Amino acid sequence: MKLFQFSEALANLSSVFDQIEDDAEEAMITRNGRESMVVLPLREYEAMRETLYLMAGESGRVLAQRIADMDAGAGPRDQS
Repeated sequence: MKLFQFSEALANLSSVFDQIEDDAEEAMITRNGRESMVVLPLREYEAMRETLYLMAGESGRVLAQRIADMDAGAGPRDQS
């Protein structure tokens, strides 16, 4: 994760955004006496949201079990 001070990010905003986009990596922007912020490309944010959705509820339980089965060397479970 790249780290920028607020004043540096503000003075070079276009360049900071280009770096974030080019590297497809988030950046933390620190602010004196305030909570830091994270900036990331929209596609990365959407991918994180989709992953969180898939991991929630029953679908998440099934997905976790299938991953565990694969890690253990088992084949797919019969869903009939």
